[in-house]
Amino acid sequence: MAFNKNVYFHLFVLVAFIATFYYTANRFRRGGKFSIRPLDAIPKMEEAVGRATEMGRPVHFSYGMGAFDAQYFAAFTLLEYAAGLCAKYDTRLIISIYLPEVVPMTEEVVRKAYTDAGKIESYRPDDIRFWGGSHNPAMIGLISREQVAANFMIGSLFHESILGIEAAARNNAIQVMGTANTHQLPFIAAGCDAIFIGAEMFAAAAHLQPNPVRVGSVFAEDWLTRLMVLLMAIGAVLATFGNTSLSALLKR
Repeated sequence: MAFNKNVYFHLFVLVAFIATFYYTANRFRRGGKFSIRPLDAIPKMEEAVGRATEMGRPVHFSYGMGAFDAQYFAAFTLLEYAAGLCAKYDTRLIISIYLPEVVPMTEEVVRKAYTDAGKIESYRPDDIRFWGGSHNPAMIGLISREQVAANFMIGSLFHESILGIEAAARNNAIQVMGTANTHQLPFIAAGCDAIFIGAEMFAAAAHLQPNPVRVGSVFAEDWLTRLMVLLMAIGAVLATFGNTSLSALLKR
């Protein structure tokens, strides 16, 4: 079998990611400290729950209508954080769900958050709503009827994010959203008080519940992103002066 000579750079990136991941994960496992850049959306979530508590109105959470992918795992951690805040302040939390397979996971995440807060008696399984194909109209109706004061939509978001923004904005709700779906980022950036942009969801999960895998992944991705930006800058300068050696190298 012949080796594909056009994947040298991809191989380099893969090896660099694995090496950085292994180093940072093991360093964290041995008790090493780590820091993640500040994410404004995390304190904004606490502010939103606090405001909902003061107003005596519920908090709404949705994963959106996307397929079950890696974004859900970050969303589960952020849901647990939101549920923990709601349990702490005795604030009602209502969750809209599109995918049936997510229901038992969501129930366990929320139950654990209330148990950890010592408020298991406040856990309301009826507020975990499975809408299926009726997700969008049901979610809009729920947000309007319950007059939610905080709206969190985090996951694989599509056009339902715009519908949720509009419905919650009529109640002057504080809104925090996050997705890696780039086609929705401009809309949620324009309509929300704070957002998680792409990989920031995973960084937030590592910040809230750090473990070697999460910390290693976040650090490896951050360092490789810096490397790619540096190579782009160097390549742009070289190309300006007619030197295309770097761009030719990256094509291999």
